[in-house]
Amino acid sequence: MAKEIWLGPVLGTNRERLLARCAEYVAGGQTDRLLYIAASHPLLDVVTEKLLDGKQAQGVWGEFPVYLFRGLVRRVLSSAIDDQTRQSLRPRVAIDREELPLRRSLISQIIKQLSAAGKLKAIRPLANRDGCVNTVATLIGELQRAGKTPDEFRKVVEERESETATETQRHGEGAKARTRTTEGGRAFSLPRSQIDFDREVALIYSAYVEALDRFGLTDEDADQLRALQILSGEVAGRGVSLPWLEQVELLVLDGFFDFTPVQGEILRRLIPVVPNVIVNLNHDRRNEEIFQPFQSTIEHLESVAAFDTKINDETATVEGYLNSLRERLFNSGADVGTHRRVRPEGRHTGLPLQNIQLLECGDRETEIRSIAKEIKSLVLNEGYQISDLALVVRERSAYADTILRVCADESIPCNLERRVDAIHVPAVRACGKLFALLKEPAREDFRNPKAGDIAHLLKTDYFRVSPADLPELTEDFDQKHASMLTEGVGKDATESKLRNALGIGHWSPDILENVIAYVGSELRVDAWVARAQRLLEALPSAEAARELIAGKHGGEEDSGSPDAEPPPDEAPVIEKRKKPVPVHPAAIAWTAMVLRHLQRLITELPEEGEAEELQVAIASLLDRFDFANQVRKPFRRTAISPDLPRAALDIRGLESVRRAIAAAVRSFK
Repeated sequence: MAKEIWLGPVLGTNRERLLARCAEYVAGGQTDRLLYIAASHPLLDVVTEKLLDGKQAQGVWGEFPVYLFRGLVRRVLSSAIDDQTRQSLRPRVAIDREELPLRRSLISQIIKQLSAAGKLKAIRPLANRDGCVNTVATLIGELQRAGKTPDEFRKVVEERESETATETQRHGEGAKARTRTTEGGRAFSLPRSQIDFDREVALIYSAYVEALDRFGLTDEDADQLRALQILSGEVAGRGVSLPWLEQVELLVLDGFFDFTPVQGEILRRLIPVVPNVIVNLNHDRRNEEIFQPFQSTIEHLESVAAFDTKINDETATVEGYLNSLRERLFNSGADVGTHRRVRPEGRHTGLPLQNIQLLECGDRETEIRSIAKEIKSLVLNEGYQISDLALVVRERSAYADTILRVCADESIPCNLERRVDAIHVPAVRACGKLFALLKEPAREDFRNPKAGDIAHLLKTDYFRVSPADLPELTEDFDQKHASMLTEGVGKDATESKLRNALGIGHWSPDILENVIAYVGSELRVDAWVARAQRLLEALPSAEAARELIAGKHGGEEDSGSPDAEPPPDEAPVIEKRKKPVPVHPAAIAWTAMVLRHLQRLITELPEEGEAEELQVAIASLLDRFDFANQVRKPFRRTAISPDLPRAALDIRGLESVRRAIAAAVRSFK
């Protein structure tokens, strides 16, 4: 059992040794014994790439034990077991995500309800102000990150109130009166004290947490508090446990500068139960001052458990003047800083620190614009080529939009390519909708999907009845429902036009979507087809239906009586309710056949099987939906399509889907 703090310089060898030790767990299939917490997303990517290098370890089975702190929190919440029922805790719906941003609205409603009930005095004049809601929401978040529950915060407010009252009595002021009178005898209210606002914030915070618990909601900060309670062994008065935590042998904390209070409390409960703990921090004895803020983090860790501090001064080799940055960067020593300003004559000399300039900027926009001006100065005044210059940032995704915008404004060529996550590629999103149908928890729902869900698939323009299956459907329609088109038709041309107008015999997703909505998109396919059949039996003959669609009777029904008096000019205009657009019975019959065909394709997918068999089945399903051809369709047009950039992105998305399926299959081997 060992708990160690590793201190080493930036670009040292500590992380390399640390990852080598962790790789032994991954390569040996013992990832359940490792827990690695990274401080930032770029570091998480580096660690993941090193541990899953494709040589020693190509993948892991189950949970990959490398997390950001919020990832650890999610794992704690999802794996906690109720000691009485032996069941997992009920999952909650996050209300602070981009797809469901309800947190601020909920706090706003709570403030308004408490104000209307007369429970808010100090905040009441501000209850309907956006600034008040934003401030209270921020305060609640700060309290959650500080690890304070509503009860704990209320006790703090009560203690402060008691101390204030004692101090007031000591000064002989007695009880504070809330009103005073002017010389004219008119009363006025004294300004509210900070205690009054704190007391009401505590009331709002308590009501907010109660609402989260009652409706099964959560937010990111509330998740951290619940994770802290789980690690303490009790949630809402019920005992909970984490079975997987008993298996962990090594806990790694890498790259942290400091911890929020709630993170510190989580570590206070986590570190003692893990036999081996390694904390990797940056430190350089040649520049003690810059790493002084790490001392508080070290002191916090040492207050949790007894740590051995190990210092490693080995560094990676860097060239030229960059080596001196270890000692001089941000160092306020007397002999440092004399060369901070750029010296034009030093740009090509290679003298130490003479060609380094430090820019301190207040925000990212100012930072990039300052760099852009420096680039233009180098090119226009000193003869540099654009190809000689490079811009390195810590996190590309955070800077990409700003760099592209500023370079465009400053007319600076930029070869920065926008990176799009695979899940945001339109073709991959469409696949996600199909896979959502395939993973229905109930088998009967899988065999009988909602008609609206299939309509959503068709609306993406990436799925359709394949050209090979379409003639068979058309032939089947002609055998069963051709009479709906031929009754009363004297010329073949008329029937052909009607077929085209109704989308029969060719692919027309818009018409299919309209018919699905007409019959009832909320129904499952079996119920939809049954209702469609009843509609076909209740609708008039094909000739009458064509007359209805042509609007021969519409004018007579809508026209008013010739003897009716016109409404006065002052009379309000009453909008007439629009009648539903009539749908030809042949279109309903054709859509029912298409839905049955697509339903059959989905249900033919095997419920279980070998990984390779399921891979072939999914590939076959995508082929029957003509997915690949729909992705490549813009490239087969004779004229240049404006959608080519999107189509090129979809091609890469198609490849990512294939690679993801292949990787999933390999993970089962």
